[in-house]
Amino acid sequence: MGGTQQQRLPHGTDPADWIVTSRSPAGIQLHNVVTNESHRIELPSRAGWRLVHFPGIATYGGRGPNIRQITHETLVWLADDNRTLARSNVAGEPFTKFAVRSISTQPEQDTLFADMSSVGGKAGDNWRDAVDRDGNRYFLFEINRDHFPDHPTNPYQVWALPLTPGDDRGLLRVVPHPRAAMTEYVSSQTGMTPQPSANWWNFAAGFPWSGDNAILRLEDDTLLHMSSLGMHSSFAGGDTVSVNCAYSGQVRYVGTFPKFDRVTWPHEFKRDRDFAVVASHAEPASPIVMLDLEHTTMWTLALTHFHDYALRYKTRWDPDAYHKPMFRPAPTFSPDFTKVVYFSSMLTGDHPDRKWGDVYVAVARYPEPPMNLRKEGAALVWERPRRHAEIQGFRLYRSDESGRDYQRLGEGLLTETRYELPPNADGVYVLASVEYSGLESRMFSNEASVGTCKMFRHFHRPAAGRITKPMVPFFEPAGAGEGYALAVTDPDLIDKQRLEDGLSGSVTMPVVIPVAGPVRILARVRGMSAWERASYTTGWPMAGEAARGVFAVRIDGKSAGAIPVEGFAWRWVPLDAGAVPLVAGVVELDLATQSAGIAVDNILVTNDPDFVPRGRGQVPEELAAVPGGIRVAPFGSDDERVFPKPIKELGPRVKLIWAPVAAPQGVSYYNVYRSDMEAFEAEAETLLGSPTEPVFYDIGLETGRTVYYRVRAVDAWGNRSPPSVTLAVPN
Repeated sequence: MGGTQQQRLPHGTDPADWIVTSRSPAGIQLHNVVTNESHRIELPSRAGWRLVHFPGIATYGGRGPNIRQITHETLVWLADDNRTLARSNVAGEPFTKFAVRSISTQPEQDTLFADMSSVGGKAGDNWRDAVDRDGNRYFLFEINRDHFPDHPTNPYQVWALPLTPGDDRGLLRVVPHPRAAMTEYVSSQTGMTPQPSANWWNFAAGFPWSGDNAILRLEDDTLLHMSSLGMHSSFAGGDTVSVNCAYSGQVRYVGTFPKFDRVTWPHEFKRDRDFAVVASHAEPASPIVMLDLEHTTMWTLALTHFHDYALRYKTRWDPDAYHKPMFRPAPTFSPDFTKVVYFSSMLTGDHPDRKWGDVYVAVARYPEPPMNLRKEGAALVWERPRRHAEIQGFRLYRSDESGRDYQRLGEGLLTETRYELPPNADGVYVLASVEYSGLESRMFSNEASVGTCKMFRHFHRPAAGRITKPMVPFFEPAGAGEGYALAVTDPDLIDKQRLEDGLSGSVTMPVVIPVAGPVRILARVRGMSAWERASYTTGWPMAGEAARGVFAVRIDGKSAGAIPVEGFAWRWVPLDAGAVPLVAGVVELDLATQSAGIAVDNILVTNDPDFVPRGRGQVPEELAAVPGGIRVAPFGSDDERVFPKPIKELGPRVKLIWAPVAAPQGVSYYNVYRSDMEAFEAEAETLLGSPTEPVFYDIGLETGRTVYYRVRAVDAWGNRSPPSVTLAVPN
């Protein structure tokens, strides 16, 4: 929501609390998610004119832009005679007119269309708020949509109006690529509506594309990119995945994966940062795949088990051929790329009456921890991580010693980047980021030591370092400390010969040495299987031989030794050369390898001569406390707010409560399990729900049947407590 719109909100309200529920040329309807208040911002009207564009006017082709990046408040108007356009702000002023231009020899016969046509399944609304490389937005429209571009008197034309206030270039014509002159035009287009030609798609010919996104060139050589972050088709070359830059001409190979369709991009045209996500229709697993655009690699994020997509798609125009309608997985990221939401028929495909599917959320990454935690005066201060749009606050932990046994300080979150230390606050402090969703960092920030402790045990995340190919990140949610590790995976063996000839991949990290003296370096490493590497997927049963090799370690460019790697299991391995004498200050630590398939996910730098980390490193490895006091509680008036209708209308129901679990690292939520048998395992097969408080409501039970419940506590690192005793509840 732009600044002018924010000024038109009710006085004293927080703009962050408002969401847009609908937009139309008459106005913008908003809802306050905190107070449930509604508010409407009226858009202006003007005699003899109609609004043809405003931010958010359409669905943007079903896969729209990152709406947070549409920050302009420009309205576009068209005169009733279709011969003049105008531009204004959301209040209707200033009102700047632009006479419609044309290259027709008989312009009085022109027909103007105040939008872009859909071509070959590619929605014209994808051109709403088209963008150039500098972030400027444009309104595009067509003239003579039903003619070819080589019509003798009134050719097909596309024009663009800059939406940036003060941009005085006026209307700009879209021109063909200079090295892709069209020699003929098609006479029909596949799709829902027959088209006389490929329309604007003709003008996109000659430009590179990734995932079927188009580029248009203006007469002043400005390149315009579609605003849509998701497109109809996939990659040129079928199973070959690559990304490119329209400005440098560079094409970067990502890998191969079968049956990709409908990529969701993080940016309209930048293909060298952040992540994209795409569905594969390789049934029955039908994976969701995450593309790392910075490091040009990818990995399987989740298996959707959307096993009947191909049949739904094939019969989408014939409802009698298959009794279930077509819908798409449509994977989409959360703002910080920590979660992906998608659709699947996994649990509905075998039920004739359940025609559609369910919505799923996969955790793709954990929130990044805060940066540069340090003591300044009598306070701790830090910086927010690079990605923090979803972060609600920070959780502070303290220990008596470096590197282990941290305990949570308080239940609330720190929402600022400063914490005033109480008197006698000696100890070691770390922070974690916590999202509004409750998702918490799996790795801590750097430590800040308060007091005179000289012993340090500092952990460093290789995935946050400067990575040089062919080393790349890969996704391993079950074993890696924060879900990601690094390796030279080389799934297509493209670098096999070059690795044998001396090529190496590496990661480089700045490391603070607080106290001069001998320093030990340990790394958490393992060997990958050939199948893990080839499939871009972890989690397979380990079979065959584990990759083996060494990581060469350099400190400030000088060789310090090596870390040998063998075996499938993660383990901590020390530098083979022993302790390294270092002076206090910042050094550059580099791990490099020519060995494909050996992985690293954590590094320890310490002056403790005997310390060996447990498990994933400095984070907790167990939650010992068991939920107790599980029992049935009566429903009360306070419970009414939980349900959409009166409790008495819910049928057989149970309210479970238990004593809150106290653990040094805190509890993030509880898992509630239910079975028809008294002796049952509290595992995924019987998981019923995961409340954040020690209360759970179970409704829709069968009268006359006894059910059994157990509860586990779970911390932020996925450690589960032992299960509670079993509670039998007759209905």
